[in-house]
Parts: sequence; C-alpha cells; structure tokens
Amino acid sequence: MHQILLIDNFDLQKNESVSAIGDYYHTFTIKISKQDKQNAILKIKNSDNFKIDNFPNQTLYLTNERYFGSKVTQNYETENAYVREYFQPSGEEGYAPTFRRILISKTKNELTFEDIDE
Repeated sequence: MHQILLIDNFDLQKNESVSAIGDYYHTFTIKISKQDKQNAILKIKNSDNFKIDNFPNQTLYLTNERYFGSKVTQNYETENAYVREYFQPSGEEGYAPTFRRILISKTKNELTFEDIDE
C-alpha cells in the first residue's frame, strides 16, 4: 500500500489513538535511521505523481466518493515534510474509507503515520 520499507531499527517516539462513535484516529511517530529516511524520501520523490506543493488536496479523505470510487495516492513535498497519502473508498455505504498519511520530517529523522477513519 505505502511501499515504504524500513530496514534499520527504529524507536517509537509517540503512539496515540482516539475513538468516538463513528470516528477513529491513530498516529505514531518513530525515530528512523538517516538511511531509512533517505530511502523513504526517494520513494516519495520518485513517484509518478510527486508534486512540490505547500497546499495539496487537503480534502482527499473528505471526498464525496467515500464509499465508491477509485483508490488515490498523493505524493508531495511541503515546507516541513515529504508526504504520501493513500485513500480507498470503503466499497459499502455507511462504512468509513481508508485514509492513511505518512510524513517524513525534513529537519529530523522522524516518520509519522496517521490512520483516519471518519
């Protein structure tokens, strides 16, 4: 799905989950090696749809096609991070789509993963 592979050991820096009726949010941040960071950045930058964009499609997971439609992957660079986002409609009305985001910090050897189900 994300195709970002970490080879070296990493350290969990933060791990949080929040849930409410119909909503779920999970995020974690890990400290990664310099080599894994470079490999992840290259994976994002070498993607066919990579953009340098400080204002990407912020509504990717709020699309009207939450239940039926195409899978979408965005790869972009912002001022602070390299980002890969993945959206997949649920295929069934009433069920949350899959939305996941990976951010690679530009200033630290950190990777942040977010999973949002709304």
